[in-house]
Amino acid sequence: ARGVRQQVEGEERLLDIEVRPIPDDRNGVSLVHVVIQNPREAPAASALPEARPTDESFKPDDALGHRVHDLELELHTTKENLQATVEELQTSNEELQATNEELLAANEELQSTNEELHSVNEELYTVNAEFERKNHELKTIGEDLNNLLASTDIGTLFLDRHLRIRRFTPAIARIFNLMPQDISRPIDHLAYQLDGEPDLMQRLRDVLASGTPLEREIRTRDGAWLFQRVLPFRTAEDKIDGVVMTFTDISGIKSIQDKLNLAMEFSRMVWWEWDLQTQVLDTHTGGQSIFGYAGAIVTATSAEWHKLIHADDLERVKQSLESCLHGEVTRWECQHRFLTRDGQWRWVVNKGKIAARDSSGRPIRMLGTTQDIHERFLAEQEIKKLNLAIERSPVMVMITDLEGRIEYVNQQFIDVTGYTAIEVVGQNPRFLKSPDQPEAIYRDLWNTLKRGETWQGELCNRRKDGRSFWERATMGPLKDIDGRVTHFVALKEEVTGRKTPDDEQHRMEEQLSQVQKMETLGALAGGIAHDFNNILTAIIGHTDLAIELAPPPHPVADCLRQVRQASRRASDLVQRILSFSHRGPSHREKLNLGHLVTEVIPLLRASIPSSIKVDLSIASNDLTVLANSTDIQQIVLNLGGNAAHAMREHGGFLRISVEPCNLERPLKATAGSLEAGNFLRLRVADTGAGISPQVKARMFEPFFTTKPSGEGTGLGLSIVLGIVLAHGGAIDVHSEPGKGTFFEI
Repeated sequence: ARGVRQQVEGEERLLDIEVRPIPDDRNGVSLVHVVIQNPREAPAASALPEARPTDESFKPDDALGHRVHDLELELHTTKENLQATVEELQTSNEELQATNEELLAANEELQSTNEELHSVNEELYTVNAEFERKNHELKTIGEDLNNLLASTDIGTLFLDRHLRIRRFTPAIARIFNLMPQDISRPIDHLAYQLDGEPDLMQRLRDVLASGTPLEREIRTRDGAWLFQRVLPFRTAEDKIDGVVMTFTDISGIKSIQDKLNLAMEFSRMVWWEWDLQTQVLDTHTGGQSIFGYAGAIVTATSAEWHKLIHADDLERVKQSLESCLHGEVTRWECQHRFLTRDGQWRWVVNKGKIAARDSSGRPIRMLGTTQDIHERFLAEQEIKKLNLAIERSPVMVMITDLEGRIEYVNQQFIDVTGYTAIEVVGQNPRFLKSPDQPEAIYRDLWNTLKRGETWQGELCNRRKDGRSFWERATMGPLKDIDGRVTHFVALKEEVTGRKTPDDEQHRMEEQLSQVQKMETLGALAGGIAHDFNNILTAIIGHTDLAIELAPPPHPVADCLRQVRQASRRASDLVQRILSFSHRGPSHREKLNLGHLVTEVIPLLRASIPSSIKVDLSIASNDLTVLANSTDIQQIVLNLGGNAAHAMREHGGFLRISVEPCNLERPLKATAGSLEAGNFLRLRVADTGAGISPQVKARMFEPFFTTKPSGEGTGLGLSIVLGIVLAHGGAIDVHSEPGKGTFFEI
């Protein structure tokens, strides 16, 4: 239909409408295809024609065929269009899928990139944290270095390659009065402050050129000693870009060295170091050495040193030294004659020990001291000669203390009286008195001696077997260097069978001569003892001072301890001689003998070999006694030491016991006698080699010893006997060769 009127929003327009039916065989419903086209403005209502079909000859069947045909064409076209659209959609879908895959791949790459960025970010964070830590460490190191440089007493000066001051520490500023304005100034203006440093600049240039450090001791103009080291300043690339100078104040060390040198000079001692691999022997001393050489002596080989040892002593020195090198002894000690620079032979004592060994245990370094003992050695030889002369004198010699207790008798006294030294030492000479001797003679004798005068006369005494004998005696006081009387000496000759008055006069003159000799001997011995003691006091004092000023690990610290130990041993020997010579009443107090002996045992154990077992037995009874604790300790240590010496080769058992003892009748002991009563008994027994009758007869004699030279003084048992008798006691000795020894006190 054409010209169909349509009204839209109050306006009218015309449309052409074509309606075509479409049969649908599937569901029996007919469809209608409506086509609206050609819209146009509508004319007035009066002008419109009446609606009618477009084709007056329209026939439904023809129209339907045409319509179907048109629909088929349109359907075909639509199918083609749909097919094309589907193909386009498929293509688009494939493109979209490809694009999606690309997007997925891109997303994965982006995610991977994001992960890499995250990892890089973490690495950057780690690097940044490490950088900050390193920066903090560098800052801390810088602060530590600054604090170290500011606090150290070692003055440090940094110079650039042109030898201008680049930096310095406060310590160097105090030494050379440097100020901040001195930075970048040349170093040569410091040379004038140092003695003997005109070549300072050249030394610095040498270090710059060679890179070899230099060191030396220098002294400032105000007297301070400095230890100077010059080292190259190396950069991180190991290039020398300046110089570092350090100055250490060694004024205190130099002062200690001066005092040490003074102590060594006064003690006439040097210390030496022996390189056993190179055989170089280096000796050091202060001032003028005992060899006549000032300062230090360096020998190329030990053979050169052997040339300075007396030919008669060389083999003995070598043997003793080999014993130390092979480990047979831990310390070497040997006395011998040494040739000084002026051609004199002087007696010296060498002491040393192994200071270092290699991995196989072979000694490679030895340290020791050499001390001049020439005067002391000669004095000891003179004393030995005098002692031998007295011991073998045909005149009886007896020495007593001021109380009249016998301290020494010679062999002639033993031969004439029949008593052994053990039996008489500690006794008063009155036990020899004969009933036939008037008392007035003894009163006159003692009054004369107490006035410090010499008494001469004849006495009637009794031998051990009860027989009487006559003796002509000359007795006089022995005085020390201060003129004080310390002992009495008696020179006595048996005159029972004298012949003529002329013989008696001759004997009297000889006795008077002997008295004068003994007085001279007493003065000499006293002088030597006191002088030597004074020398030892100075040596010990200076050594103690040097030890305080040169503690370990100073190279001479151990040597100084050896000096002090040797000096104290010598001082102890002097004190023992003086103690024996001047023994008087000691201070006594109530003490528990068992407790005292128990306290001494650890000291005794520390001084004896481990192969010797100590068995101590202390009774539970009351062991109180009136005694001097020092004297009792000396008894235990002396007897224990002698027992240990007797068992040193094969070991054994040392048994010490303390117990009460009730004597029902008087006791005549080996030395001394006791009345009946209550006593305390100290027993010291060993399983050693025992004592022969010959030695037992003389064992309590002063200066008598069976030990090798240098190991004993012969005073130990004499002192023990004197202590025991002074305490009102007695000593019984039981011994047989090969069956040990048993002391009862």
